[in-house]
Amino acid sequence: MKNYLFHIILLFVSFQSHGSHIVGGDFKITMTSNTGSGANYIFQLRLFKDEINASFAANLPTSANIGIYDA
Repeated sequence: MKNYLFHIILLFVSFQSHGSHIVGGDFKITMTSNTGSGANYIFQLRLFKDEINASFAANLPTSANIGIYDA
């Protein structure tokens, strides 16, 4: 009975929430040079956020740490 009453009360209570989230992105690696001692690369990370359905604009980071591991 308590569970039923709780759900009835919950129907009449409204909550307001705001959110913005990342909806996609891609990661691109381009080799710029390849020498005998090693290679140089350019890493590009693009993120896309949902600004149309968001009530406020979330700030995306301007930099990110990238780790490359040899398992």
